[in-house]
Amino acid sequence: MALSLSPQVNLVEWLKRMVAERRVEEVLDPRLPAPAPAPKALKRAVLAALRCVDPEGGQRPAMAHVVHMLEDDQMQRDVRAADRDTSFSFLASVFWFSIGHC
Repeated sequence: MALSLSPQVNLVEWLKRMVAERRVEEVLDPRLPAPAPAPKALKRAVLAALRCVDPEGGQRPAMAHVVHMLEDDQMQRDVRAADRDTSFSFLASVFWFSIGHC
């Protein structure tokens, strides 16, 4: 079996181009399990990644700051998910209560 050689790709430049062309969703590995991250969460992660590869080393965030940025995003998603779960539980309770009293 012959190996096909592909031209080298600078991942940082490729990512910058994808962001500039508003094709951020295409940077995701298609093998990742569903569901895909929300567009806003993906954008925040990509922007954090771009800050990490800033050509000016002094402009790059410390790892603790990167973790903080990503944790903030995760916490916001967790809060929204909890709100949805609570809303669903409340609606389900109302539904079951109402059909029990029909």
